[in-house]
Amino acid sequence: MDALCELPGIDVCATATDAKTALGIVDRSHVDVIVTTNDLRGASLVTLIDDARRRGVSDIIVALTARATLIPGMVDYWKDLGARYVCDRLSAVIRVTSSIVTEREHAAERRRALAHQLELAVALGHSPSLRSYSSLHAGITPVRSAPPTRMLQEVSPAALLEEALGRFGKILSPDTELILEIGDDIPRVRCTVGDIERIALHLVLDARDAIPFGGKIWLFVEREGVRHVRIEVMESSGRPRTPGVGVDVTRAIVKRNAGQLHIVDHEGGTMSLQVLLPAVVVAPS
Repeated sequence: MDALCELPGIDVCATATDAKTALGIVDRSHVDVIVTTNDLRGASLVTLIDDARRRGVSDIIVALTARATLIPGMVDYWKDLGARYVCDRLSAVIRVTSSIVTEREHAAERRRALAHQLELAVALGHSPSLRSYSSLHAGITPVRSAPPTRMLQEVSPAALLEEALGRFGKILSPDTELILEIGDDIPRVRCTVGDIERIALHLVLDARDAIPFGGKIWLFVEREGVRHVRIEVMESSGRPRTPGVGVDVTRAIVKRNAGQLHIVDHEGGTMSLQVLLPAVVVAPS
């Protein structure tokens, strides 16, 4: 926080230790940027990002703690949920925050230059055409690069999640046990490698938020009929709950991989989240 206060052009208006207080500050003050660590309980930080964006704060920076930095998928996880930037060290937070300030100063200068040119044109008796106005305005239009192409591959979800299990466990509390159950003869699926880990990570962290004082989380990988593989997550609370914001994000990831996401209510009130991904069906020889 001290490092951010020393940056030119930045006014740190307030600090907060929970999402509710932070959103109250956003409601009372003009806030352009939110800088947060991922130390808040997951559901609180997810709520903060979601509600802050609804309030018009587009620049949200999440600084990962050392433990979360060990999980490669955490950057994509927070970006999926709406963070614009995810940093894994203080120097990166400072660099990104400075770049936001610089970007906005340049945009303000371009807007002033545009306004001056339009005023001059009117003063000289010219009526700027829509085309000339558009050419001037193009100078302040951000240019976005094309998104990277996602390469689909035939992968083993069981092997991927077995390898990722240890990394996932590092972001759970010591009182929470993550159990992976893999069925027999799991077929491969045609999917993006990163997306499978992101799906599982979203579901595991959604389950974690339902048991803040610890418990068990089961991650099942099983064959579902002939044409699908089922990835299912269930936690040990034993009570009904409402799926978190991350489930909507997960549904979008699942959809682009031609899969399905289902919320399943079990006897006794327990809920689980099931993802079905198309299996690679091998024709008999």
